[in-house]
Amino acid sequence: MADTQIEITPQELKMLPQDSYQLIDTRDDASIAYGMANGAIHIPQEAVVDRLTSEPELLKGRTAILYCARGILSMELASELNRRGIPSRSLTGGYNGWLLAHLAGDTPDESEEEKEEARLARQKRIEDSIRRKFHVPLFSRFAKAVRDYELIQENDKIAVCISGGKDSMLMAKLFQELKRHNKFPFEVVYLVMDPGYNAANRKIIEENARMLGIPATIFDNYHYKRINAKTRSDQPRLEKFPRHVGDEKQHTIARCLCIASLQYKEKRDREQNRPCPDKGQCIQKPRSNA
Repeated sequence: MADTQIEITPQELKMLPQDSYQLIDTRDDASIAYGMANGAIHIPQEAVVDRLTSEPELLKGRTAILYCARGILSMELASELNRRGIPSRSLTGGYNGWLLAHLAGDTPDESEEEKEEARLARQKRIEDSIRRKFHVPLFSRFAKAVRDYELIQENDKIAVCISGGKDSMLMAKLFQELKRHNKFPFEVVYLVMDPGYNAANRKIIEENARMLGIPATIFDNYHYKRINAKTRSDQPRLEKFPRHVGDEKQHTIARCLCIASLQYKEKRDREQNRPCPDKGQCIQKPRSNA
């Protein structure tokens, strides 16, 4: 079977009868903890060939459709299984491709209006679940902590930083719900710091935010590049957080703090029409030629 025949896109997968194939997630345990494709079973990459060869009941005569993170390793596995007489295909784009298609609701016969209606319906179901099913275990405790510890004051401006994971997305929805019931005025903004995500990961974050109705502002890696340049030149704020001290997460947190500080200072200096002390003038983000 040629490589073009081995691969199958998420859109083509949707057109197949569900009883004609078995999705198999070949990623590691850490990766699947963040989610799996609907109906998939998990068999680690190193065990796929042996298990499908020795346990034919796993497929029951169906085609094995394998996916990894991006659809590269699963191509090799599918080729090997086909050589052994086990009908197999590889999902184009891997889990990232499936998730993007799932979030976008890619169905060939759906119009843009129908997709938007489906998105709004799903957003409403999520918000209703926060107000009803999860009102006591989630929202009530969240609102009580805000009230008891006086976390929000009148006219505060709250920045909810979104990493892209379920915890930060849920926090954003809880703040939206709190704003809906607020007894005094305050402002909430939703921020995503992009340290250099690949295109698929960034698209997933954007689609999740859009699907959930979260108006997130994404700051790209311009500021990270600026910090890297400053680190090489004069070792400014980051000298207290060198890469060899602590783990990668601590270093990332330090960089995010630096970015927030730089953004605030540059905005303040532009508003006051005075130069930034470290560069002689405020650095403006370069505009694209488009």
